[in-house]
Amino acid sequence: MTTKLPVTTAIIVADRPGVEDRLHNLFDQLAQSHIVATVVQDPDEATAQLVITDSKEVQCVLIEADGTPDNESYERILERIHTIAAVPDIEPILIGRSPTPSLVIQTLRAGGGDFIDLDGKELADVARILQRIADRYQERTALRGHVRGLRTALEDFLKNLVQTERRTIDLERQLAARQEGTEPLAQFDPDRAPAVLIIEDDREVADLLIDELEQAGLTTFAFVSGEEAVANVALLTRRGEAIDLALVDARLPGMDGLEAIRRMREYRPNLAAILMTGFSSAETAIGAADLGVVGYVLKPFDDIPALIKRIKERATQSMNSARERHYLTEIKQRHEKILLRYRKLAAELHLD
Repeated sequence: MTTKLPVTTAIIVADRPGVEDRLHNLFDQLAQSHIVATVVQDPDEATAQLVITDSKEVQCVLIEADGTPDNESYERILERIHTIAAVPDIEPILIGRSPTPSLVIQTLRAGGGDFIDLDGKELADVARILQRIADRYQERTALRGHVRGLRTALEDFLKNLVQTERRTIDLERQLAARQEGTEPLAQFDPDRAPAVLIIEDDREVADLLIDELEQAGLTTFAFVSGEEAVANVALLTRRGEAIDLALVDARLPGMDGLEAIRRMREYRPNLAAILMTGFSSAETAIGAADLGVVGYVLKPFDDIPALIKRIKERATQSMNSARERHYLTEIKQRHEKILLRYRKLAAELHLD
C-alpha cells in the first residue's frame, strides 16, 4: 500500500491584484494547516511549477474565479482549468464566492476536482479538501507506476518467449532434417550468408557482380533473362533455397525487369529488389515505386566497392526481416491464446 504524503504547498492562480487581502481567510486556513501558498497570475506558471516539483512534495492548485462570472469570464475560468488539468493526474480546485450550479458543473466537466465556496462552511475544511484531492493524485500516480511496471513485465515475458521459441524452432528443424536424412532448408539456416539473385543479360556485367558479391561473402544466383529467373525462383522456392534480394536489369530481352520482379513475387511475396538501369524514365520510376523497389543502380557502375556494400546491407536487412517474419508467424500459431490475452491486457492497462 502506498503511504500517503501530506499536502505541503498550494499554488493559487489569480490574475487580479490584491489576492492576499481578498483571500485572507483562505490564506489563514492554509497557514494553520502548515500549507505554504504561492500565488501566480498565469496558469502556465502553475503547470511549470508542477512539472519541476520534487516527487516528495505534494502540491494542489487552486484557481480563483472572477468576482461575478459572466459568459466571457466562464470561458477564461474553464481555459485555466483545462491548462492545469493537462498535467497528468492533477485536478485543479476552483475557488470563488456563491458559485452558480452551472459553474460547478462546468468546472467538474473541465477536469476540476472540486469547488470551494469562500463564503461557505467548506472554507474551514479547505485542508481536508486539498488532502482528498492530493490523495487521489497520489493514488493515480502510484497506479500509473504499477501499470508501467506490469506492462514492462509483460513485454519482457513476451521477448523471452520469442527468444526461447526461436531456439526451439531452430532445433526442431535441425532434428527433423536429421531424422529424414536431409539437409535443413537453407532459408531457415540461422548461420547462412545473405543470398542475391541477379538478372543481367550482359555476361561481363553479371560475372563482375558475381565475383564481387561472392568475395564479399554473399551467395549468388545469376540468370540472363526474366523468364529464366522466374522459372528458377519457382524451383528454388520448392527446394527451400534462400533468396533475400533480387538485383534486376530494367531492360531485358523478352520479359522486362519490372515484370520479372512482379512474377518472382508470385513465389516470393516479400522479395526485395534493386533495379539496374542505364537511364531513368518517369514510366520506369512509377512502375518501380508501385512494386516497392528498394533502390536504383545506375549503369555503368562508377563505384564498385560502394555498390557491393550497399547490396550487402540491403540483402542482410531483407534476410533478417524475412527470418523474423517466419519466426513470428510460427510463434503466433503456437501461442495464439497467450498472445491474444497479452494484447487484451496491454489494452486494458493503457492509461491515457
